[in-house]
Amino acid sequence: MTAAPEQGGGANAGGADAAERFARAGLELLDLEADEAEIAVIEAADRLYRPVVEHLLEAEFDGVDPEPGADMSRPPA
Repeated sequence: MTAAPEQGGGANAGGADAAERFARAGLELLDLEADEAEIAVIEAADRLYRPVVEHLLEAEFDGVDPEPGADMSRPPA
């Protein structure tokens, strides 16, 4: 198992320009294009969800066993 990446980096490490370059590079890997409005939506979603995702990554769920027999298509019982 490898160590988790250092928090606080990624797309937001270098400000808005770095976040846009990060988004565009990911889209390019998938051979997709995005206009300025679509990039703005990607950046807004990143600003909204990044703190929550970083919090989950810091929670270290590695030692937690998955729910036995879980059916991910249904809500928990």
